[in-house]
Parts: sequence; C-alpha cells; structure tokens
Amino acid sequence: MLARVVISVLVATVATLSASYAQLNIIPQSKISEVANPQTVGSDVVSFDNEGIVAFGTVSEDAAVWKGVAVWHNLSDKPLAITRIQSSCSCLSASFDKRPIKGGSKAEIELSFNPKGRLGGVEQRLFVYTTLSDKHPTAIVKLQGRVTPSADASGSYPHSCGTLLLMQKQVSVGPKGKQTERIAVMNGGSTPLHIRHDGKFTTQGLKAYTDPTTLAPGQEGDLVIEFSPQKGAGSTPPMLYLDGVQTPPRNRRIEVVVRGNEKQ
Repeated sequence: MLARVVISVLVATVATLSASYAQLNIIPQSKISEVANPQTVGSDVVSFDNEGIVAFGTVSEDAAVWKGVAVWHNLSDKPLAITRIQSSCSCLSASFDKRPIKGGSKAEIELSFNPKGRLGGVEQRLFVYTTLSDKHPTAIVKLQGRVTPSADASGSYPHSCGTLLLMQKQVSVGPKGKQTERIAVMNGGSTPLHIRHDGKFTTQGLKAYTDPTTLAPGQEGDLVIEFSPQKGAGSTPPMLYLDGVQTPPRNRRIEVVVRGNEKQ
C-alpha cells in the first residue's frame, strides 16, 4: 500500500514539473541576435557619411549635452523619408525632418548625447527606419567616443564646514601617546582658505591645520589633526573647532572620539 502511495506521489510530481516546463518560452538564439543586431534593408538605397559612425572624441562627464549630426544620402531615384529613429540609450536622442528628400539628395540627423553617468568608452546606436520598411531599420548609426570623470570633485565630500568640504567629520584616536589623523578636504568656495583650530573653543592638546596650509578654490588637501592626551582629562571628550570659515561654531566642530571612552 505504501509503495502505491509513493508511486502516485512521484507520478503527480513529474506531471506537475512537466506542466511547469511546458509553460517556459525559450527564446531562440537567432531571435536574441536579431534584437541586438537587427537586419537592415536598403543598404543599396541609403548611405551615411563615415559609414554611419559619428565620433564625438573625448568629453568630460560634467560637459554640456554634446551636439552633432549624421549625414545621410538617398542613392535611389525616388523620394525617401525617415519615419522613426530608435535609440539604444536614453542618453542619445535624435531629431530629423520627416519630409521626403528626392533621389540623389542628402539630409542631416541631429544628435544629442548627454555624457552624465556614461564614464569610459561609449558606443551607442540609432536604428533609422524609412519608408522602405517599418519592420526592419534601413540603417544603423553608431555614436562613439569616451567620457572622462567630472572635473568637479565636490560630490565626493559629503560633509562641510562652511566652504570647507570634508570626507568625514569624525576621527578616532587612542587614549595614550601623541598621534596624528588626517581627513581629506577640499575648498568648495571661491576664495582661498586658511584653516586652523579655533583656540577659544578647542580642548587643550588638540591642534588642526590643512596640508597645504592654504587651500586655493577647488583645491584638495588634508585636514591634519594632532592629539596629545592631557593628564587629568579623564573621560571628558575632547572638543575640536575649526577657524577660518564663516559659519557658526556648531558647524565648525570635528568630533574626536577617544577609543575606550565611547560608552562613557
């Protein structure tokens, strides 16, 4: 009896699995290739300058939207018009005149490329459809070039003390011995910065200055923090305030955590 139950369960399981697999739609490799590299029609009727390759060279990520053109020619003896253009990326768009051009004439497709977030080598495509076919593109235009990182590095610094941008606003030090810590900083303002610790509010034994001493606008460097534990300080947390930026004291504070005193 038990054997019959086991066999029945196995048969039901196999049947369920078979039904599940029957519902899977396996896409043939030919279809995948067709989407990635669609068949074109009319290569003997339409041609593009530079074999359809438009190069924008090297641009910075923070550059304005790049503008260019792709020039196409109607090689036939009949009027031909572009009906639509599909882009491989939202960063690349195209505008064109939908009016037919006569045989032997040429026209331009205006390209717009936004380099923001497209670091490295770029190769995007435009699929150009004409009155020859609505199913298959007549030609494929390729946009090629390279995008370099933004020259503005301020986005890498999540904290600020006025126009002084900092990678962090906290350092951890040991309870004994003179020690030095560094925080990466940048002058995010339009005037030079001369940063030191504010002697009026800063705990004795703490010093701070930048390396280099003067930070020019847009210049990066380090905030150097020197800490020498003072006798009798106990568990009182040291206080470090910066001088040289126009902002209230509470915004100029750098938190100094003495290891071993965190829970006190």
